[in-house]
Amino acid sequence: MAAIRSVRRRRLAVAILLLAVAALTAMPLFPVLTVADGETGARLLTIPVSHGERVTLCYTHSIHRTPVVETYTIGDGILVLEAMRFQSYGVGMPSDVEMGQTFTMENGWFVLAHLNRPLPHLDLRIGYVANHTLRIGPRQFPLARVAAPGSWVRLTVRRETLANRLWRVIGSDDGHETPTAVQ
Repeated sequence: MAAIRSVRRRRLAVAILLLAVAALTAMPLFPVLTVADGETGARLLTIPVSHGERVTLCYTHSIHRTPVVETYTIGDGILVLEAMRFQSYGVGMPSDVEMGQTFTMENGWFVLAHLNRPLPHLDLRIGYVANHTLRIGPRQFPLARVAAPGSWVRLTVRRETLANRLWRVIGSDDGHETPTAVQ
């Protein structure tokens, strides 16, 4: 009788352990920045990020042909626009400053800072001239490599599961966590 109870307890413990492992690998825990096709929603690029990490979107303004740099931080399920830097003031550039924001000139750049504008997503039309590039730390991601010029993409912050994160590491050539690009 005691042996049967012992076997049942072990089976129950193993079942609970397996359920806990399955739950942990299925829970969305890790933040990622995704670039998805705006028409279909298909993910084109998934980049592991950290809460509070800075993301920079650099591009060439299509009319002025001058550089623009937008700085975002990774929030909980959102991107937060923090600042914009641009060299030419005119069409399509901000024309006013709201309370708490600053507008300065630094080394030939107009700098609009302290924007603190939360965005649930960021929609972009990949430009022919723009050369939209995401910069996250030392990493750079030219968006024209994952979406054709003229196409619409949507950037969002999501959470991925441990299983997805492990799959990315296992699938990489060097065994390190790398972005996943789908083409």
